[in-house]
Amino acid sequence: MDLTKYKSKLIGNESERAVSPVIGVILMVAITVILAAVIATFVMGMGDDLGDSTPTTNVDANVNSDWDGDESGGEVELAYLSHSTGDSIDMENVRVVVRDDNGAQVASVDGADFEADPSEDPDSDGDVYIYTEDDEFDAGTTLTVKADSNSNGLEYTSSGGDFTLQVIDIPSSTTIHDTTHDLPESS
Repeated sequence: MDLTKYKSKLIGNESERAVSPVIGVILMVAITVILAAVIATFVMGMGDDLGDSTPTTNVDANVNSDWDGDESGGEVELAYLSHSTGDSIDMENVRVVVRDDNGAQVASVDGADFEADPSEDPDSDGDVYIYTEDDEFDAGTTLTVKADSNSNGLEYTSSGGDFTLQVIDIPSSTTIHDTTHDLPESS
Protein backbone atom coordinates (compact mmCIF):
# COMPACT_ATOMS: atom_id res chain seq x y z
CA MET A 1 0.00 0.00 0.00
CA ASP A 2 1.43 3.30 -1.10
CA LEU A 3 0.67 6.10 1.40
CA THR A 4 2.44 8.85 -0.46
CA LYS A 5 -0.70 9.76 -2.34
CA TYR A 6 -2.54 10.23 1.00
CA LYS A 7 0.24 12.39 2.43
CA SER A 8 -0.93 15.51 0.66
CA LYS A 9 -4.47 15.03 1.94
CA LEU A 10 -3.37 14.46 5.57
CA ILE A 11 -0.62 17.07 5.84
CA GLY A 12 -1.65 19.48 3.11
CA ASN A 13 0.45 21.00 0.38
CA GLU A 14 3.00 23.81 0.81
CA SER A 15 0.53 26.69 0.27
CA GLU A 16 -1.98 25.33 2.80
CA ARG A 17 0.51 24.59 5.59
CA ALA A 18 1.33 28.29 6.29
CA VAL A 19 -2.26 29.07 7.31
CA SER A 20 -2.20 26.81 10.39
CA PRO A 21 0.68 28.55 12.29
CA VAL A 22 -0.81 32.01 11.66
CA ILE A 23 -4.21 30.96 13.00
CA GLY A 24 -2.51 29.33 16.00
CA VAL A 25 -0.63 32.54 16.87
CA ILE A 26 -3.79 34.65 16.51
CA LEU A 27 -5.74 32.27 18.77
CA MET A 28 -2.97 32.28 21.42
CA VAL A 29 -2.85 36.11 21.44
CA ALA A 30 -6.66 36.33 21.72
CA ILE A 31 -6.75 33.85 24.61
CA THR A 32 -3.98 35.75 26.41
CA VAL A 33 -5.78 39.10 26.03
CA ILE A 34 -9.10 37.68 27.26
CA LEU A 35 -7.43 35.96 30.22
CA ALA A 36 -5.60 39.17 31.18
CA ALA A 37 -8.88 41.15 31.02
CA VAL A 38 -10.68 38.63 33.25
CA ILE A 39 -7.87 38.63 35.83
CA ALA A 40 -7.63 42.45 35.82
CA THR A 41 -11.39 42.78 36.33
CA PHE A 42 -11.32 40.36 39.25
CA VAL A 43 -8.35 42.06 40.93
CA MET A 44 -9.75 45.58 40.43
CA GLY A 45 -13.17 44.55 41.73
CA MET A 46 -11.66 43.07 44.88
CA GLY A 47 -9.56 46.18 45.57
CA ASP A 48 -12.52 48.56 45.52
CA ASP A 49 -14.28 46.76 48.39
CA LEU A 50 -11.38 46.76 50.85
CA GLY A 51 -11.82 50.31 52.19
CA ASP A 52 -15.58 50.14 52.83
CA SER A 53 -15.77 47.09 55.04
CA THR A 54 -18.35 47.00 57.81
CA PRO A 55 -16.99 46.16 61.24
CA THR A 56 -18.11 42.90 62.75
CA THR A 57 -19.00 43.62 66.35
CA ASN A 58 -21.04 41.95 69.07
CA VAL A 59 -22.82 44.46 71.32
CA ASP A 60 -24.71 43.53 74.49
CA ALA A 61 -27.48 45.86 75.69
CA ASN A 62 -28.80 45.89 79.24
CA VAL A 63 -31.60 48.03 80.65
CA ASN A 64 -31.24 49.65 84.07
CA SER A 65 -34.07 48.11 86.08
CA ASP A 66 -33.93 51.07 88.52
CA TRP A 67 -34.77 53.60 85.77
CA ASP A 68 -38.00 55.41 86.56
CA GLY A 69 -39.65 57.59 83.94
CA ASP A 70 -41.81 59.22 86.59
CA GLU A 71 -38.84 60.70 88.48
CA SER A 72 -38.81 64.45 88.50
CA GLY A 73 -35.88 66.06 86.71
CA GLY A 74 -32.37 64.94 85.95
CA GLU A 75 -30.87 62.34 83.69
CA VAL A 76 -31.20 58.73 84.72
CA GLU A 77 -29.16 55.79 83.39
CA LEU A 78 -31.53 54.00 81.05
CA ALA A 79 -29.33 51.35 79.43
CA TYR A 80 -25.80 50.14 78.89
CA LEU A 81 -24.29 49.14 75.54
CA SER A 82 -21.22 46.93 75.99
CA HIS A 83 -18.84 45.87 73.22
CA SER A 84 -18.17 42.21 73.97
CA THR A 85 -16.26 40.91 70.92
CA GLY A 86 -15.30 41.86 67.38
CA ASP A 87 -13.66 44.76 65.59
CA SER A 88 -12.68 47.97 67.34
CA ILE A 89 -14.38 51.12 66.06
CA ASP A 90 -13.13 54.67 66.52
CA MET A 91 -15.68 56.33 68.81
CA GLU A 92 -16.18 59.19 66.30
CA ASN A 93 -17.51 56.59 63.83
CA VAL A 94 -20.23 55.36 66.21
CA ARG A 95 -23.82 56.65 66.27
CA VAL A 96 -26.39 55.59 68.87
CA VAL A 97 -30.05 55.95 67.91
CA VAL A 98 -32.93 55.61 70.39
CA ARG A 99 -36.41 54.94 69.03
CA ASP A 100 -39.75 54.88 70.85
CA ASP A 101 -42.23 52.00 70.73
CA ASN A 102 -43.68 53.37 67.47
CA GLY A 103 -40.25 53.33 65.79
CA ALA A 104 -39.96 57.13 65.78
CA GLN A 105 -36.48 58.44 66.43
CA VAL A 106 -36.18 59.96 69.90
CA ALA A 107 -32.48 60.78 69.67
CA SER A 108 -29.45 60.24 67.45
CA VAL A 109 -26.11 60.90 69.10
CA ASP A 110 -22.79 60.69 67.21
CA GLY A 111 -19.58 59.62 68.93
CA ALA A 112 -18.16 63.15 68.67
CA ASP A 113 -20.99 64.26 71.00
CA PHE A 114 -20.52 61.50 73.59
CA GLU A 115 -19.68 62.89 77.03
CA ALA A 116 -16.72 61.68 79.09
CA ASP A 117 -18.04 62.89 82.43
CA PRO A 118 -21.68 62.27 83.43
CA SER A 119 -21.68 65.48 85.46
CA GLU A 120 -20.96 67.64 82.39
CA ASP A 121 -23.80 69.37 80.59
CA PRO A 122 -24.73 67.14 77.68
CA ASP A 123 -24.11 68.33 74.15
CA SER A 124 -26.34 66.03 72.14
CA ASP A 125 -29.69 65.80 70.41
CA GLY A 126 -32.95 65.39 72.29
CA ASP A 127 -33.20 64.33 75.88
CA VAL A 128 -30.94 61.28 75.56
CA TYR A 129 -27.23 61.47 76.35
CA ILE A 130 -24.39 58.99 75.87
CA TYR A 131 -21.44 58.78 78.25
CA THR A 132 -18.12 56.96 77.87
CA GLU A 133 -14.51 57.59 78.83
CA ASP A 134 -13.05 55.62 75.90
CA ASP A 135 -11.88 56.82 72.47
CA GLU A 136 -12.46 53.42 70.87
CA PHE A 137 -15.50 51.18 70.96
CA ASP A 138 -13.68 47.91 71.56
CA ALA A 139 -13.95 44.85 73.79
CA GLY A 140 -14.81 45.91 77.32
CA THR A 141 -16.07 49.39 76.41
CA THR A 142 -19.45 50.37 77.79
CA LEU A 143 -21.64 53.22 76.58
CA THR A 144 -24.05 54.53 79.21
CA VAL A 145 -27.34 55.74 77.76
CA LYS A 146 -28.96 58.36 79.98
CA ALA A 147 -32.46 59.66 79.42
CA ASP A 148 -33.90 62.79 80.90
CA SER A 149 -36.81 61.63 83.01
CA ASN A 150 -38.81 64.61 81.75
CA SER A 151 -38.21 63.64 78.12
CA ASN A 152 -41.18 63.83 75.80
CA GLY A 153 -39.67 61.26 73.45
CA LEU A 154 -40.15 58.02 75.35
CA GLU A 155 -43.64 57.05 76.43
CA TYR A 156 -43.60 56.60 80.19
CA THR A 157 -46.49 54.61 81.52
CA SER A 158 -47.01 52.78 84.77
CA SER A 159 -46.79 49.54 82.81
CA GLY A 160 -43.50 50.43 81.12
CA GLY A 161 -43.31 50.48 77.33
CA ASP A 162 -40.77 49.66 74.59
CA PHE A 163 -37.75 51.42 73.16
CA THR A 164 -35.16 50.41 70.57
CA LEU A 165 -31.40 50.93 70.76
CA GLN A 166 -29.36 50.98 67.56
CA VAL A 167 -25.60 51.25 67.15
CA ILE A 168 -24.58 52.41 63.68
CA ASP A 169 -21.16 52.46 62.00
CA ILE A 170 -21.13 55.94 60.41
CA PRO A 171 -18.62 55.38 57.52
CA SER A 172 -20.49 52.35 56.14
CA SER A 173 -23.97 53.50 57.32
CA THR A 174 -24.54 49.98 58.62
CA THR A 175 -26.48 49.06 61.75
CA ILE A 176 -24.25 46.83 63.87
CA HIS A 177 -26.70 46.48 66.77
CA ASP A 178 -30.50 46.77 66.87
CA THR A 179 -32.57 45.54 69.81
CA THR A 180 -35.91 46.42 71.36
CA HIS A 181 -36.23 46.54 75.14
CA ASP A 182 -38.98 47.00 77.68
CA LEU A 183 -38.92 50.21 79.66
CA PRO A 184 -38.94 49.36 83.35
CA GLU A 185 -42.30 49.87 85.00
CA SER A 186 -42.48 53.04 87.05
CA SER A 187 -42.55 52.65 90.78
